[in-house]
Amino acid sequence: MVSNDMKDALLTNATTPRGTITNSRGIKLAWREWTLAHGQPKGAVFVVHGVAEHSGRYDKIATFLNTKGYEVFALDHQGHGESEGERAHVERFSDYVQDLEQFIREMDTYRPAIANVPRFIMGHSMGGLIAAHTALRPAFNELCIRGVIILSARLASPSGASSMALSMKSSFSPKSTMNYVNTTLSNPMTHNDASDAAYKADPLVYHGALRARFTSEVLSAMDAAMSKARSFDVPVLVMHGTENAINKLEASKGWFAQAGSADKTFVPIPGAYHELHNEADPYGSMFKDELIKWMAARDNVVRTDRGLAISARGLEAPAVPPAAVYVPAPFGGPPAPPQMPGGMLNTFQMPGTMPMPPMMPQHQFGGHPMMQGMPV
Repeated sequence: MVSNDMKDALLTNATTPRGTITNSRGIKLAWREWTLAHGQPKGAVFVVHGVAEHSGRYDKIATFLNTKGYEVFALDHQGHGESEGERAHVERFSDYVQDLEQFIREMDTYRPAIANVPRFIMGHSMGGLIAAHTALRPAFNELCIRGVIILSARLASPSGASSMALSMKSSFSPKSTMNYVNTTLSNPMTHNDASDAAYKADPLVYHGALRARFTSEVLSAMDAAMSKARSFDVPVLVMHGTENAINKLEASKGWFAQAGSADKTFVPIPGAYHELHNEADPYGSMFKDELIKWMAARDNVVRTDRGLAISARGLEAPAVPPAAVYVPAPFGGPPAPPQMPGGMLNTFQMPGTMPMPPMMPQHQFGGHPMMQGMPV
């Protein structure tokens, strides 16, 4: 028997798309909005969902952001959710990036109220990888994005994940499926049983095998994200559950250590799993508190004809510390704080605790659902 909680979760996941846009390849993409019933928004958030899912699964966090004055807009990637396109297939990873750029521009026209407010991109899992690549593109400044939020993402490919066999399969049989085991079905996404059950029962979520071209493109995008990390100069918040069995914590830490932004923050959520935005409390509350705190510290920016500028409110706003970093404190005695890339001495802290010296990034990767059973 389906519980009332699960019924609510299934209804949430089935939210009706607001409309569609047609991308440069002629594919219709569904999108959703969560706008304020009254008053002007204080900001806007563009949500970028992960692999195999869809934007309707972000109703919980979008509704919360509405209560804080932010309007939310989200696109279903091609081949996902209500959008057109073959499931789990893409010719080029950059197609996702181009679609996100187009979507943001079209929302500016559709919703003029968000043109002159602080705007953020928030990407979960593969959506975080898409967000990172979007910030590296030459046209990014034209989007007037104040900061990028990356949740539970893998930003470097696992060692040995790519192979000649995968490359050949991608080239000659791009839509063929991989020997793939979806670990999201065997590993918990959250501590919220109703949310996890809804994910497994959601007809808009793709539970099948990923295709060769898609897998190859995503792995290449991971490698590119890491190799270009020092060129990433946008304010960024990286958040990751410490008990995430789908994307290990190290999947974010290695990239974060290399990221060139002078304003970068790493917040681990102790004990949390993969989907921070759907987590049960206390994990969900901690995630939302840290998210809003980071965004609020960067809301003193307005759009001008020449891009972004500090508003008059910025004179009273507290200065944003460069490279404020929060990571778990190590076991045992504290070592001397190390210098991170660029020579900056970073502060490391768990939410709600005193600053502690850092654990250095570990370049170990494993557990990503896309990587299970891949040829090496």
